[in-house]
Amino acid sequence: MRNKKEILLKRVPKETLKNLGIKTNYSSHISRQTSVTYAYTTGILKKFLEEGLIKKEEGDRENYYSLTKKGKIVLENLNKIEKNL
Repeated sequence: MRNKKEILLKRVPKETLKNLGIKTNYSSHISRQTSVTYAYTTGILKKFLEEGLIKKEEGDRENYYSLTKKGKIVLENLNKIEKNL
């Protein structure tokens, strides 16, 4: 896996975390919100799951994703960094 810091500072992963910070979502909805392909979105979500930043809840037809406590802390810190730039 690439450097964790490098991944989080890119636009799409950062927007994905922000979207999940607002509400629980499913992958196709996240890909539409961030204007990227479904495959790219699922790759990002997989990396976030591996790092423990999000959790997956299986629904009837879709898998829903939400931030973990660690994910919320990372999102807060990213927001602070953006604010100070």
